[in-house]
Amino acid sequence: MARHIVIVEDDLTLRYAYAKLLESQGYVVHQFADYRGVTELFDGGMGDLLITDIVLPTGTPHGISLAAMVQLHRPGIPVLFTTGYPDYLEHVPPGATVLIKPVPDDVLLATVASCLKG
Repeated sequence: MARHIVIVEDDLTLRYAYAKLLESQGYVVHQFADYRGVTELFDGGMGDLLITDIVLPTGTPHGISLAAMVQLHRPGIPVLFTTGYPDYLEHVPPGATVLIKPVPDDVLLATVASCLKG
């Protein structure tokens, strides 16, 4: 059974690249530019992993808040944070998995596999 990965990334080029790479490995990918629709997807039972950018567009919850909202709906769901702004790392929960952009393909794939193993 294919694993479902939810990507929340406001950069269309990155979001598309992540999605294509993960789909090429057999994952089903759900893409979002911001928080809208994400919690509903998880409420519906979809999503085995949330990959979210920490810094999202102004006026929307940042990735850390989004992850907290998702985990209220689906406790224990693994989260992989990404950021191009290392200054924001101080806000990430202790023990969280974080990748600094740009993320090499092999690193993304290995990290996703590790997150899904638990």
